Amino acid sequence: QQIRKRKKKRVKAEMEAGKYSSPQVNNTMPISLGLQPINLSEATQPIFVGISGGSGAGKSELCKLLEKKFLPRASVLRQDYFYKINKLNYDEPDSVDWEEMEGALNDLRNRKAVTRPLFDKNLSTYTINTVKIRPADIIFVEGTLVFSQESLRNKFNF
Repeated sequence: QQIRKRKKKRVKAEMEAGKYSSPQVNNTMPISLGLQPINLSEATQPIFVGISGGSGAGKSELCKLLEKKFLPRASVLRQDYFYKINKLNYDEPDSVDWEEMEGALNDLRNRKAVTRPLFDKNLSTYTINTVKIRPADIIFVEGTLVFSQESLRNKFNF
């Protein structure tokens, strides 16, 4: 308990001192791992960033934050828009219509908007509501299984 309190206090002090601050974003997408930043003004095609993790891991929340940070230059394409109807386990790769999802990525690469119906997992069907994914310079592609498909992985820049 005491160790946790000391660590929390230390991290708070480091945060206040700016140790964990984000770099300023001015028309570039900062990249870690020693790679050079990408100048979005010079990008001829959208940049696709795959984001994956377990259910409830925060993928959607992270994508909301990233999209907000880079607006109007970013959009989010969610695996949830491509589930097959009447599947019992949405954590299996065959529960997703990968061809449709790949087609949507191709449309976004060609700067075409994509409209998808919203899926209700509780009813295992699509609703009458739709979502429009607009073309953008950065497309965040999120889902639990987006890295399970080689054809999708090959489209991701990051």
